[in-house]
Parts: sequence; C-alpha cells; structure tokens
Amino acid sequence: MTELVFSVFDHGTLARERMQELLQEFERQEGIRVRLEVISWDVGWPRLVEFALYHHGPDVSEVGNTWIMDLVHMNALDPFTREEITSITEGVRFFEPSWNSCVTSEGGTRSVWAIPWSGDVRVVYYRRDLLKNAGVDENGAFATPTAFEQTLKRLKENGVTTPIAMQTLRSRISVHNMAAWVWGAGGDFISEDSKRILFHQGVSLEAIKSYFRLVRYLGPEPLHTDAETDQAFWLGEANAAVLLSGYWVIQVADMPDHVRKNIGLTQLPGMSFVGGHNLVVWKHSRQRMAAIRLIKFLNSQEAEQGVYPHYGLPIRENGWTQPPFNTSEFAIFRASLNSGRSFPNSPLWALVEKRLADLMPDLWAQVIENPEDSDSIVETQLTNVARRLEMAISG
Repeated sequence: MTELVFSVFDHGTLARERMQELLQEFERQEGIRVRLEVISWDVGWPRLVEFALYHHGPDVSEVGNTWIMDLVHMNALDPFTREEITSITEGVRFFEPSWNSCVTSEGGTRSVWAIPWSGDVRVVYYRRDLLKNAGVDENGAFATPTAFEQTLKRLKENGVTTPIAMQTLRSRISVHNMAAWVWGAGGDFISEDSKRILFHQGVSLEAIKSYFRLVRYLGPEPLHTDAETDQAFWLGEANAAVLLSGYWVIQVADMPDHVRKNIGLTQLPGMSFVGGHNLVVWKHSRQRMAAIRLIKFLNSQEAEQGVYPHYGLPIRENGWTQPPFNTSEFAIFRASLNSGRSFPNSPLWALVEKRLADLMPDLWAQVIENPEDSDSIVETQLTNVARRLEMAISG
C-alpha cells in the first residue's frame, strides 16, 4: 500500500483527532495510508528548513503562507501543473488574498507553488458596554486609525484602565496588525519591484507612527504575549476594552457572561493582512500523484468539518454556509478575508518581515518608556533598519 507522510502544526488535541479521522477516511477511499507528523510551533520553521535543505521528510506539509517563497528559493518545491490545479480545485475559486499567497509571476511566467488550505485574519474586538459608558458610538469607532485612537482616548478619559490589550514581545503578528495601518494609508513596506524599502518614509512612516501612538492606551502594566492579551480581554481583567485577535476568542467556552453579552466585532481600520496556511508537496517526495490526491481530499467539502475551524478559517465560499461560520460574528472574518491582502511573494519580503519582527519588541520597550517621544523613536529606528536593508539589497 502506498504511504504518505503529512506534517501539520500542533493545533491542539481535538485538531489532531479530527485529522486522524480524516486520514483514515482518505485511506478507505483511496487505498493510500497517511502517517501524520505533528510539529510544535516553537520549532515549526526550523523543521521546515530542515526538510528543505536535506531533501528528506514529509511528502505534504502545512506551511505558513508567508513562508512559501523562502522554500521556493531553497529549491525545495516544484510548481503545480495546470492539470494538478484543475484536479484539486475542480473549478471552485479560493478567496483572492489566499490564492495570491501561493502564486508568483516573474518574467511573464506564472507559477503556483502551494494550494491554499486555511485562512487567518485579525479583527477588532471591543466591549460594547465600556464604549457606551464612555459615550462612544460603536458605529465607526474603529473605522480609521484616527477614529481608533480617538475611541481609545475617550475610554481612557472615562476611567478604563486598559483601553487596548496589545502584545509587545517579538511576534510577526505585530507586523501583520501594523500592516492594516500602512495599507489603509495608501502606503507599503517595499516597492512593487521589490527593490526599494518604503516603510521608513511618507505615508507608510506616518501610519506606523500612528500605530505606535496606541502605546498611550496599553494601561499601567502593558501585556506581553498574544495569550496574555486574549485572556485579559475575554476574562474582563484589567478592564480591557479593545483587542486585536483572531476567531478563537469568540469560541472561548468559559468566558464570563458579562463579557460575552457585550462583545462587538469589526474589521481592522485600513486593510487587513490575510494570513493562514497552505499545503505544499515537497520536491523530494516520490509519491507526487498520491500527494495531489491527498491535497484534493483535504480541500474537499467532505473534509471541511474536520479541518475548520481547527486548522483555520475556510478560504472558499462554500465553507461559510454551515455553522459556526454562517453567523454575524463570523461574517466579519469572512469580509476581512475577502477584502484584505497578503504580503508580496518576493525573496526580499522574507528578510524585511524578519527584520521588522526583530525590531518590534525594542520599539515597544522604548515607546512604553517614553510615550511622548514615540514618533521620533519610531522614525529613528525604522530609518536605521531601512538603511541596513538597503545596504543588503545593493550588496
């Protein structure tokens, strides 16, 4: 019997159980056995690099959608053929931002290196009761960065201890959230030809300054990790009024009633970053035809209940017709997945994202220490990083 190895990240016990059930059904239908390899998040990227460099490991893997081009430039992937894409998708369209994360167009050649599998997008959570007490109309309260900051100011003036719960340690999520401010202002991080750095100048710089001015509303004891900020909001701790987070928050089972009944959701100001996970077939796999059949099965309507929401959000329209996704709360996520954008598929972007993610904790530490000087701190630090990146590009 043909056997494949399929690696996924550790999305929890329930996700693992659901995937094992799916793979057993796939074996029953196709006569192909699949061994599941679960990779912990803290070693996720190093493990993928190991597969790429040593040409040994799984046949199929779940990978973050911003990592595709790194693997392409390691010569670890072959593009999907038109016949393979037709077989997998069967004419069903993926949401455009998710599909774009899999595709490159260079020299007139269009290549598809991965197949979208799940989506991830951040939205604004807020406490309706706290906004009402502060005299803030929730309609439009977070529509623009200016409105966003004004809402937090009103909350603070009304005695809310932590107007916004934001993580301040190293995390690519900080870069993802900040992107909404940059794109919404009409700016960008790098040029379309991927040859120039843009985040340290013009509207991009002003947007990032605006993002870091939110430091004034983090509260007396700023939180550090995503887990801390999520928990502070859904437990109602520290009077946390606003949170930027994902779909899992509305699914928390033990959320206090006074918090749950007052939760509101809306899209990030500007344009949301659309993240998520794609499926790749490794170049070293000797079972490509079987791997294509597995990816087709994992993207089928039959597999949806086992995949979503355990591995992320649906990235095709047909996935949003059944519970829990056919609700008003999840409609906000669907709208963001459709209207947002992914980061560019270029070798430069991977370096830019890493440098910005490395910089974020230092930036937060400095602006927390000197909130009134946040604009000058941000400009100085971004200019320094941009110059180093430009030197690396020219070199």
